[in-house]
Amino acid sequence: PTGLDLGQGSTLLVSASGGYGALSYSFSGLPPGCPTTDATALSCTPSATGTFSVIVTVTDLNGFSLAAEPVSLVVNPDPVATVVAVPSETDVGLKIAFAVTASQGSGLFSYSYQGLPPGCSSSNTPSLSCTPSSSGAYIIEVSATDEAGSIATSSVAITVNPNLSITSFSPSASSIGLGNQTTLTVSVLGGTKPYSYQYSGLPPGCSSDNSDVVSCTPTASGSYTIQVSVTDHAGWSTVSSVGLTVNPAKVTSVFPLEESLLIGAVIAVAMAIVVITELWLRRRAGMISSRIAPPKNIQARGTLLP
Repeated sequence: PTGLDLGQGSTLLVSASGGYGALSYSFSGLPPGCPTTDATALSCTPSATGTFSVIVTVTDLNGFSLAAEPVSLVVNPDPVATVVAVPSETDVGLKIAFAVTASQGSGLFSYSYQGLPPGCSSSNTPSLSCTPSSSGAYIIEVSATDEAGSIATSSVAITVNPNLSITSFSPSASSIGLGNQTTLTVSVLGGTKPYSYQYSGLPPGCSSDNSDVVSCTPTASGSYTIQVSVTDHAGWSTVSSVGLTVNPAKVTSVFPLEESLLIGAVIAVAMAIVVITELWLRRRAGMISSRIAPPKNIQARGTLLP
């Protein structure tokens, strides 16, 4: 061929007629790695890139020489290729795109992909988009073949994660008293890290935080349905909810010492009333007894008259 890649062989063919006797041949303008030869065919492997103008001169026995029109021989650098995956880590069911850049070499390129995950198939294009249907770690190799038959390869590693899921979402206690602290904890499996968190339905006194653990102290009683939404780096989201009951606070004395003293005083007064009443009842009972007591025996002295 007139165009080849470095390291590939080339053959120059000469066809001559006429003249006197045997013909001799001489080549000039050859690329490095190709020495001249007295033959109608010259095969060699160029060792340098560039565009070379090769001329062959034919001489007969009478010394008559004729130079042929120059032939252009292009020796290209070996082809190179690079492939990138965007994103390099994704979730099952989300799209991934491959982009191949091929350069140097000779002419146009053809493409093929190997090692693709299920849900993706090869295509003779420098770009490929597909949706993996199975999780796992994959190494994708791309081959770019130029018109001279040289092949450039490149590979890229991708990770396809299982679908994002919330394995547990719970408060430290499902029922708490007003003024007590609660802690919400989320556990996540699968997806592409990092994760982001968003909470809704929280009681007053609690606010959302981009964390898998949220601690707060509710300031209002009631029954609350708290929801958490978790989104992974690939954009996949999932939600879960949990119930929390905040009970009203128990009513307690603001002044426990004064209350105790008051109760003690009330008890003391009540006991005093009981004692006084008892004494009064006893005294009254004694007065009544003295009034109704039977008369004492009366003794009389006298003389019985006849």
